[in-house]
Amino acid sequence: MTKRLLIREITPDDVDALYRIYGDERVTRYIPGLQKDPEEERRLTKAYIESAYAFYGFGLWVVLERSTGRLIGRVGLTPRQMGECCVLELGYVIDAGCWRQGYAAEACEAAIRYAWEELDCGELNAFIRVGNTASIALAEKLGFRYFDRWEQDGFQFVWYVKDLYDTLYNME
Repeated sequence: MTKRLLIREITPDDVDALYRIYGDERVTRYIPGLQKDPEEERRLTKAYIESAYAFYGFGLWVVLERSTGRLIGRVGLTPRQMGECCVLELGYVIDAGCWRQGYAAEACEAAIRYAWEELDCGELNAFIRVGNTASIALAEKLGFRYFDRWEQDGFQFVWYVKDLYDTLYNME
């Protein structure tokens, strides 16, 4: 929980609100959308709950405005296989109607604190599609530093890394 946000595990009941968010082409310009069939998305959400949360104890969570209870996005941590090693990735999506209000930074800061305080994680990664200047600016604001370029499934990404041992104490 933050000053303005409640962050919790997703439930199948959240899927309809996610379709509202992901239905905006501005949101899905740089990220994959949801399944075409909402029932398939609910099935995948149930499987995600049973696998990611149960196995890792973390994952992608939903973000709600505390004042209204309205679901406005997702934020969280995801293991990503990188060759023979695995890294922890920070990811987020915020409803386009809520952009430029500081919600993404606030939600990401909460996820970063969780990685540090609960997982004893010393490093986080962000993989951002080339051209997504808003997410690059957010990553840099959060203290991530450019590391490399990376390609997956024909898409080009910039790879940013945050050393939590070095920078977490600077977050407000």
